Amino acid sequence: PENGMQIILPIQKGIKAGSDNELCTWTNIIADKDIYVKAIQGFQSETGHHVAVYKTKTYEPAGTTRPCTDDDMAAFKLVGGAGGEGLTPKNIAPGKVAFTIEKGYQLVINEHFLNASTVDHDAQSAVNLDFGQPGDMLIPSGGIAIVDTGFTLPVGPSSLDIDCTLEDSFNVWLAIPHMHRWGTRVKVEHVNSMGISNSLRIFSA
Repeated sequence: PENGMQIILPIQKGIKAGSDNELCTWTNIIADKDIYVKAIQGFQSETGHHVAVYKTKTYEPAGTTRPCTDDDMAAFKLVGGAGGEGLTPKNIAPGKVAFTIEKGYQLVINEHFLNASTVDHDAQSAVNLDFGQPGDMLIPSGGIAIVDTGFTLPVGPSSLDIDCTLEDSFNVWLAIPHMHRWGTRVKVEHVNSMGISNSLRIFSA
């Protein structure tokens, strides 16, 4: 990007046929000032499921790549990302809102390769970050992850409803459900204090 940066990840050799791989790579980018990102665009080769940018203060040497662990993900904060193989549309923050990378955070790229083919593949990801223009009065935004690791499902087709009440008020501009492996459909609804329901996003896999 003319006003931004491009992060190109190493080629991952020999993604095995039928395998599911989620990798984390610590970049050499540690913000020396607050960075305001207006748009994120991801690129992935065949077998790519998603590529996402995280920030962390749990530093690792630049170039460290390993399968992502639960401890890793608990130490990360999401900046933004994109999904799918090949070129994906830009994920653009609306109006004056910006994705925010605060000073002192190291950038980590999370890439997911799901090889549903019958042959091994090499794979690669890249990310473009478009920064806000100098002088823009941008509004920083952050993320909230809502995770329930305690639910169980019976064997066979079934469904589950999860309710979560937010005690404080938030200005929400994007809601993204996400699932791997066994999920077939997820629906997220916002129900306000008057009982009126608004679908935020429906994702099918």
